[in-house]
Parts: sequence; C-alpha cells; structure tokens
Amino acid sequence: LRILANALVAPFAALGLLVLLVAKLRLAGFFGALYVFPVLAVTWFVQMMGINSWRQYQGHQDTRLGRLSDTILQIRAIKALAWERLFFQRVTEAREAELSANF
Repeated sequence: LRILANALVAPFAALGLLVLLVAKLRLAGFFGALYVFPVLAVTWFVQMMGINSWRQYQGHQDTRLGRLSDTILQIRAIKALAWERLFFQRVTEAREAELSANF
C-alpha cells in the first residue's frame, strides 16, 4: 500500500520540484528542467527494454525447468526406453534458448 501511495505521489512531487527549480533559478532552472525530460524518456526506454528481456529470459527458464522436471519425474521410463538422448536434446535446446535471451 505504501509503495502504491509513493508511486501516485512521485510524479506530482517531481513536478513541484521542477517548478521550484525554475522559480528559484529562473532561466538556468528552466534549462535544467528541459534537461530532465529527455533523460527521463531515455531512462524509461532502457528500463522497458530490460523488463522485456527479463520476461523473455524467465519464459525460457520456465520452459527449461519444466522439461527438466518432466525428465526427472519420468526417469525410469526414459531409461527403460533408451530415450536419454531425446530428453537431453530437449533440455539442451531449452537451455540454449534461455542463454540466447541474455544480453
């Protein structure tokens, strides 16, 4: 609840601080405020890229761990039918996809 309240108040606090900056420093404060917006946009863009990359990585990791779990649960059948190579390839492919999702 506290995090949500901070997230709602933060934009207004930042805007208030920018107004104070311009009021106290006049033209220099105005140019300082103009500097903030492009930096904020770039930071937001980089964060979104990082979040998307993390989600993709987590998806690949879930796939790999699911396949590994299936392999462990079915190990007797895999050994009995000599499917070790097939299951090893499935887990290895998932691991390679997981590693390719990293930067």
